[in-house]
Amino acid sequence: MKILEGRTIGDVYTMDRRPSLLVGPDERFTAVVRRFAERPEMRGIFVVGEKDRLIGVITRRDLLDW
Repeated sequence: MKILEGRTIGDVYTMDRRPSLLVGPDERFTAVVRRFAERPEMRGIFVVGEKDRLIGVITRRDLLDW
């Protein structure tokens, strides 16, 4: 894990800001399901609010439980 040595969570968070990993609280449910379907390896999607502040995480299990 030498590559992550000295990095902060903020550094790691900004490394991978693909749009498919972030959604807002007003995102349509069907759009979230579609993102999971398009990327089978993806385990979760971050829900962010104002100023990209984390609100929560949606997992595949959450979708199945819903």
